[in-house]
Order: sequence, then structure tokens, then C-alpha cells
Amino acid sequence: LYWEPNTENYNEIDPWIVGKGKPDTTYNFEGYRIWQFEDEYGKNPKLLKIYDIQNDVTKVTQSVDYDGVIVEQTLFQLPNMGIGRYFSTNLDKINNSPLVNGIPYYFGVTAFGYSKASDPKYLESPFQIIKVVPEKILYDSTYTLRYGSYITAKHSFGAEDGDVQLFVVDPLALTGDTYKVSFDSTYYRNFNNTADSVVFTYNLLNVSKVPVDTLLKSRSEFGVDNSVNKFITDGFSLVVRNTGLDSISKVVSIYRVKSVEEIKGPGGVVLPSPQNVWDGKLNSIGKWTVSAKSKKSRFNWQELKAEEGMGYADYEIRFNDSSSYYLSGLAGGLSEKSVMTKMDSLCKNGKLPFEIWYTGKDNDPTDDKRLILKVLDKNVGYPADSAKAIPDHKWTQLANGDWEQVFAFTSATLDPTNLPAKETIASKIIEHKIGGITFTGELPEPGTVIKISGYKPLVPGDEFTVTAPKAILSDVEDDSNDKNSPKSYSLNQNYPNPFNPNTTISYSVANPGLVTVKIFNILGEEIIQLVNEYKNSGSYSVNFDASRLSSGIYFYSLNSGSFVSTKKMVVLK
Repeated sequence: LYWEPNTENYNEIDPWIVGKGKPDTTYNFEGYRIWQFEDEYGKNPKLLKIYDIQNDVTKVTQSVDYDGVIVEQTLFQLPNMGIGRYFSTNLDKINNSPLVNGIPYYFGVTAFGYSKASDPKYLESPFQIIKVVPEKILYDSTYTLRYGSYITAKHSFGAEDGDVQLFVVDPLALTGDTYKVSFDSTYYRNFNNTADSVVFTYNLLNVSKVPVDTLLKSRSEFGVDNSVNKFITDGFSLVVRNTGLDSISKVVSIYRVKSVEEIKGPGGVVLPSPQNVWDGKLNSIGKWTVSAKSKKSRFNWQELKAEEGMGYADYEIRFNDSSSYYLSGLAGGLSEKSVMTKMDSLCKNGKLPFEIWYTGKDNDPTDDKRLILKVLDKNVGYPADSAKAIPDHKWTQLANGDWEQVFAFTSATLDPTNLPAKETIASKIIEHKIGGITFTGELPEPGTVIKISGYKPLVPGDEFTVTAPKAILSDVEDDSNDKNSPKSYSLNQNYPNPFNPNTTISYSVANPGLVTVKIFNILGEEIIQLVNEYKNSGSYSVNFDASRLSSGIYFYSLNSGSFVSTKKMVVLK
């Protein structure tokens, strides 16, 4: 069972009462109770479950007058475990036995509100009886998704890191409509004289409807969760993950690198797919790798969060062989302070064979910015260590195969396109961007481009779109004309039908995998398994002998991967 939170919006506090010393006599939504009944008229109700808000209300009571004495009587206890909007069971509470396939059962959900200062203290909605038939066979039905399947949405606007999926609860209720999830900042007015709250939220809209139908508005539930406490509509619940923020939160940092990939190889040839070159993963021709050899072993290398300047952005290391981009800075290392004190310059002795660019968080080249570079040529304040740096005023490969660390920053006093031959003043750093960049192995060849991508939390304006495929409940198309080269799954009508005692069931398999063909009786009980084996893609048929069965209606079902199709047949003797 699943239901929508139509009654939950009554959980509101009257701002005219707060702070005025008056009792709140509003019935606020408190929870749900799930019931089973003996019949469709609500006879013999049995309580199955209670979902309630986690708050200070742990039981529902009522004042009762016993001979002039007012006694507070407990009507029912509350689990105080949080709201749920989904319930499943395999037990028949009326008969204290397991549920039987094909037999109708009757359930209901009621919502109740609570007001401590009122009389009565709680109000409950009337029963709405729901008829449920477990494992009911729907003939001529085809659907490619099951309960628990996920439908992944496309990030249609924005460059941030997020993940939006539809969790399928009822595949037969999927509509075929297209949905949009948009993100926004929602302002909440506080009535207790504190500052208003700003919460990052999202909306769910059915954009196939005219006008557009808003299904969820200003919701702030992020993360993976089951369907128990999710809003369920059109056969699915929505799962929203702020992947960028979640990934950053796993480390003690305000920014974090997501990937380091070679996107162009020697000569500037664009690779068919980016090549991971991070931490021991070799490049496309197997000659080098990139890692962070800073103290924190990360490219946003600063120890203090306040000094981290990487941002929610991407960077590119572009090897151009004849770069006019000179090394800059004191041979004694890079300070984490805002000013780099310099007494010497690497500019006079060499050039780096690459440039490092800040490229922002999207593919817009107009916001790209070339950065000032500094080689860790000496560890200031530490004993000389040739395994980390060699103070030779050059970018040097160490004995262990590593090249000296490189740091990139923006400066208020230096122009990367017009660097002086030798610095005469201290370089005022605007932002430490990335650092600790270490190449191991041979130097990348000219034309090579390496992209360093940072995690980017979702922001207002991001949008995702997704279409939920609709189940076909009748008039399934017969794909028999395409049997020799099936492009899709199909289950054909048995022939002959009606039959006695033999008939042939033909079907097509689009992808290799385990295939089952089963026979069910009118109650939905499996009686025969005709096929249960691995099949390559192709068209098949199987003979069914019903000589041991009595006359009547039966069903046969094809199951392969996520594909399920069921049809009806008749034994006539």
C-alpha cells in the first residue's frame, strides 16, 4: 500500500497564538494508522501499523470522568519513529495466516490529528477501503520495470553533481509522462523573532500535463531512502542525491577533486573517452600518471579551510612545449600565507612545458583564466630532502621518478601573459587554487591536456528530466513478423487457442540471459514451468501439453531480465 501526504499540510502552528500565552487548540497532523478489514464494508478492523511524527507526543490520550474525577486515559501508544507512506505485508491479520495469491483482501489507511488542549484530543479520518489481490495475473500485459527498479533522470540544465532517480513502486501505475525536477532556495518565515531560514529545496513537476502539474514543492529530503517515508505518485517515489555536497562532506575540506583525466593525447588528439590518470593509473600510452604529493595528499592542498581556493570548479593542464609561461616564485617553496616573500626567481632559468587554466564549472571558455605557477624547488624550514625537491632553480625529476610539485594561484601583482624576467616585489596572492600536482614517469607529450574536475554541489537553477515508461495492459503488439532477428522481447498468443490438449507458445528474446516460461491457474498459482534456462537472442517456441489439466482459463508468462509479459489461454475439453 502507498498513499499521498494530502493531510500532512495541516501540521501548521497558528502564528497569532505563538508567544501570547494562549493554548494551541489546532488539531495538527500527527500520523497514520494502517488497517485490515474482513470485507469491503470495513467489518472487524485490525490495526496493522502506526506511523507518526517524531516529536514529544508519545501517546494519544483522552480525558475521562470517573465519578467526578477527571482521569487521563491512554487510547493508543505511538511508536514515535517517523512518518511512513508505504506498507507491505505477507500476513492475513484477520485469519492469522499467510496471504494467498489470487484472493481479495481489504485494507485501509486513516490519518489522525492531535491537540493536547482540545476535547476530544484527537480526530481521525474515516476508513477508505482498498481491495488488494496479491499476485493477480494481468493477461495481455507487458512491462519492462518491476518494483525496486530505478529510472535515472538526465541532467538537462546545469553542470553540478547530482543524481535524480525514480524508484518504481508500482510498474503498472507508471504513466508514460515526462517529469522535471528543479532546484531552488526556499525562504521560511519564522514567527518566534529569529532570523528567517533559507533551505535548499527541489520541486517535482509533471511537464506532460497542460498546465504543468506540480507534484512536490519545496522539498528538502535528500539522499538514498526506501519508499516507507517517501511521497509516492504515478507509481514511483523520487530519490534525489546532492552528490557533489555529499562527496565533499566525506572529507575535512570545503572543496574536493572528483577526477583527474587525460582528455587529449599526444598532438592534441581528443581521446574517445577520458582516461583516468590519477594515483597510479597510467595515461593512454602508458607512460605517466598524476598524483597529489602535498602534505594532505590532495590537490586542494591547504591545511586551513579558510585558505582553500579551489572552488566548485574544473582545471586543465595544457602541455604546449614552447610555453612562454615562466616559472614564478621563490626557490624556497610556497607559503600558505597571503603574501609570498621572494628573493630569487626561477624565471631566469627555464620554462614549464605546460600551462594550468581555471576553466570554471561548465564548458564556457569566456570564464577561463590562466594561473601563475610555482615549483616546490625547496622545502623552506625543513632539512634538504632530495626525495621531495632539489634546489636547482629548475623543474626537476627526482630519483624516485616523481617530478617536483607544482602549485597554481592567482596574483594581484603578476600577469601570467607578461611575467618579469626577475621578480622585484612580493607576489600578492589572491587565491590558492590547486597544488601538490606531481607527475610520475615520462613527461606528457605536447598537445596533451589533463582535466582536473572538482565536485560541484547542486545549486538553484539545476534541472533534471525523466520519462516513466507506461506499462501496456492490453492489445500487446505481435512481433511474429520479426522472429528471425528480434529487436525487442515479445510473447505471442499461443496457437491453437482454445486447445485440447496441445498448444504452442512462441516468444522472442532480444538479449542473452536467463529465460523462464511459466503456467499459472486462475488463482495465480504456478502449476508448470516450461522453460528455465539461458537463451541467446532469437525466436523460440515451446509445446505445452495440458492433458492433465481440467478445462478452464490459464495464464502463461515470459520473464527475462526486467521484461515480463503475460497472456491468457483456454483449455477446452
